[in-house]
Amino acid sequence: MNVATKLLMASSGVGGLANTDLFANALYTGNGSSQNIANGLNLSSLGGLVWIKSRSATNGGHILVDSVRGNNKYFQLNTNDAEGTNTELVKTFNSNGFTVGNDGGLTNAVNGGATYASWSFIKRTDFVSIVEWTGDGASPRSIAHGLGSTPAFFIIKNKSANNTDFITYHRGLNGGSLPHRYYIEWNDHTSSQNTNAWLNNTAPDATNITVSGTSGQFSNATGNNYIGYFFAHHSNSGTQIEGKNFISCGFYTGNGSTTGPTIDCQFDNAPRFIMIRHAEPSSASSAQAVHIFDSARGYDGSPSGSGDYLLKIETNTAESSSTNFIDETSSGFQLKSIDFAVNQSGKNYVYVAVA
Repeated sequence: MNVATKLLMASSGVGGLANTDLFANALYTGNGSSQNIANGLNLSSLGGLVWIKSRSATNGGHILVDSVRGNNKYFQLNTNDAEGTNTELVKTFNSNGFTVGNDGGLTNAVNGGATYASWSFIKRTDFVSIVEWTGDGASPRSIAHGLGSTPAFFIIKNKSANNTDFITYHRGLNGGSLPHRYYIEWNDHTSSQNTNAWLNNTAPDATNITVSGTSGQFSNATGNNYIGYFFAHHSNSGTQIEGKNFISCGFYTGNGSTTGPTIDCQFDNAPRFIMIRHAEPSSASSAQAVHIFDSARGYDGSPSGSGDYLLKIETNTAESSSTNFIDETSSGFQLKSIDFAVNQSGKNYVYVAVA
């Protein structure tokens, strides 16, 4: 049985779905030409989101390519630019991953042995959905998100206009109290903002989000084109897939100790992907960029022994292993640093973790 057949059976529930059928880490070295990145995901049939970041280059941006817009369209997540067109960043979505081409550096440079990290998410009900719409200026306006459950985390990006940020909802904003009244710019280190406008003061539900034409270019400006990336939250008492938890979009309060909060994601295994964001309101000090960790590059100071490998979303800088931020547990993770980015005493944080 080939990889594509196994993945197709898993996606339909035949034989049992594994975490490796929904999400994949893949590390690779650029060759300056075309190369296949085999991560085991059936992106050609099932669709999804591919996120690539240079590990080694100091000018390598966070590249987002998805099956809904097509492999020739991309965002650079560390900027606020409109979408761009490039046929070489991701040349094709494949039955076992994707192919990168000769793009000049962002996804497959050869100079100096450039290295890359990639994170790929399958588009599937109750896991991740991707939706496009054109703004009509209406307030309110319902947008069907197609997730099949209430989204816990989503990013909306204006595709048409430059100087428009990646505006984000998370169920943990404002400590989980009326989070739809707040947003965070996922591409910036600014603090969370309080506004009733962008989601029309309406909480998302299992079918729709509600957007507003009065929120500038955030979500429904007339004639502007938008895309939304929607993520579920799994728990033992809530949404699951085949009785399993594959994604956790939670929140916690820091304690400012190297023995920090332990987060139980209720996974059957340690998480393979974690991103954490300081989530205090705009009056708070020491706001921080999103920090990304993954099992492929290493937790617990592995493989170098000097600290966790992390990447910051707002920058195009190379990865760092300056300190030990987190340790994985059998079902989640524990904070191990007093760094303001992940564990300032008394401050609120949101995270997205994938099993």
